[in-house]
Amino acid sequence: MSQEKVDRYKKEKANREKIMRRERWITRLEVTAFVVVLVALIGWFSMAVYQNSVAEKKANRTTETTTMNVTDIQNYLSETNTTSSDSTDESTDDTADASDTSSDSTADTASDSTAGSTSESTAE
Repeated sequence: MSQEKVDRYKKEKANREKIMRRERWITRLEVTAFVVVLVALIGWFSMAVYQNSVAEKKANRTTETTTMNVTDIQNYLSETNTTSSDSTDESTDDTADASDTSSDSTADTASDSTAGSTSESTAE
C-alpha cells in the first residue's frame, strides 16, 4: 500500500503543471460566466425599472395651457418709449444750446418750441 501512494505522488508531481493550468483555466471560465450572468441581470433589472418609470410618467402626464393678456404691458411700454424719445429730444436740444454760444437766441427759441410740444403731447 505504501508503494501505491508513492506511485500516485510521482504521477501527480509529473502532471502537476498540466493539472494546475487546467484548474486555472476552469476558474477563469467560471468567473467570466458569473460576471456575464451578473451583467445581464443588472441590465435586465435596469431596463425594467426604466420602462416602468417611463410608463408611469406617461400615465401621470397632464397638459395645462395658460393664456396671458399682455395688452396692458404693451401699452405701458409704448408710453414709456414715446416719453423717453421726447426727453431724449430735449436733452439733445440742451446740448446744442451749450455748444452753440454764438446763436443763443436761436437755441432758446428751439428749446421753447420743443418744450411746448412736449407739454401738449402729455396733455393729450
